[in-house]
Amino acid sequence: MPAGTVGNEFEPVILNIIEGIATAAWLGVVVLVLHLLSIVHRAGDGQDLVPLIQAGHAMLQGKSVYSNRLFVYPPTAAVASSPLSLLPWAALRRLWLLVTLVGVVASAVMGARAFCPRWWWVWAPGAAIVALASDMVIHSLVLANVSLVLLPAAVAGLLAFGRDRWVLGSAIVAASALIKPLLAPLLLIPLVRRQWRALLLALAPVATVVLVSLLSVPGASDLPQVMSRVVGGSALTGSKAVWNLSLFGFGVVHHLQAVVLVLRLTILATSAAVGARMSRRPLSMADTVAAGGLVLVTVFLCTNLSEVHYLPLLVLPLVAVVVVTPSRPVGVLLAVAAAVLLLLPSAVLPAGGGPAVDQQWRFLAGELLSFAAFVASLGRPGRTQESAAQPVSAPDARPTAP
Repeated sequence: MPAGTVGNEFEPVILNIIEGIATAAWLGVVVLVLHLLSIVHRAGDGQDLVPLIQAGHAMLQGKSVYSNRLFVYPPTAAVASSPLSLLPWAALRRLWLLVTLVGVVASAVMGARAFCPRWWWVWAPGAAIVALASDMVIHSLVLANVSLVLLPAAVAGLLAFGRDRWVLGSAIVAASALIKPLLAPLLLIPLVRRQWRALLLALAPVATVVLVSLLSVPGASDLPQVMSRVVGGSALTGSKAVWNLSLFGFGVVHHLQAVVLVLRLTILATSAAVGARMSRRPLSMADTVAAGGLVLVTVFLCTNLSEVHYLPLLVLPLVAVVVVTPSRPVGVLLAVAAAVLLLLPSAVLPAGGGPAVDQQWRFLAGELLSFAAFVASLGRPGRTQESAAQPVSAPDARPTAP
């Protein structure tokens, strides 16, 4: 029998088994989406969606979009939500849930296609199931916050940056800020990489739209006061700080403000040092995505507000750490530990001092481990052999005129 014949005979069988597993997994995604559509609709009232829809309704009536103090988005978000405010609440809630769930699945597909292009159809449904079954995604679905709707934009923007499509990535991130400026810190990546043209092309039209909205949307002049409230921790201060997953919230709950201040300064200094190093060396696609994770988690930890619906944005960068540093076990182990804390259902994790306290300890630990994983990945002396084979982005090196 010729060499390799036995292996060749079994290849179709193995492929059939893999296809069967993938098909079952995709069916599992559909079943889970339908299940979540049912239970989430009954479990929560979509409390974070209410202010957004009320702002859209207020705008149509010519009233201030900031009549509801819980509406803390740009006035352009009220413009975008005004057509939705005409729908019956039950139909709107189900539509919002469906769009959010499809966005989570689409994000898993985009990530799998980027990092596992040959077998993405196998990995994508598994990733989607893990994400959809996680506490942070289910809590976000119950709240119906805009953050989870922006997840596909975050994934698409980071992958565009990693593929050297700076204009597209900057445009996606900048446009998302018209709804909620959660992803705006990601523009630090093209800034550090000196992609001036991309930033100008992306920010100019967005700035124009914002200016027009400030002049025409009722109540838009209150935006500075709203921003000041958000910077101060929004509604998650005092007795509600236990739901605040930033170091500030942790310090308020446990009366550790001095310790938290030292931690915040240390994290900021470390991130700045890694950013300076990034600006001077080539980056693979996975490097760039991990850098986006470092930017986001630094903002989550060091500002006065971080919430559970922010955390899904860290999942793709954690995957990138595993891809980019397979020869650096420390980074991989930190990323895996962070993913366990962020993604595993609470039923399989040890209990603590109460539901809210448990959540704050658990998710804050996940954020800190994520930060350590990104630093371990991006702060290494040089690129690994695996990451060197991936698309590399370099700073804009075009010569300047004398």
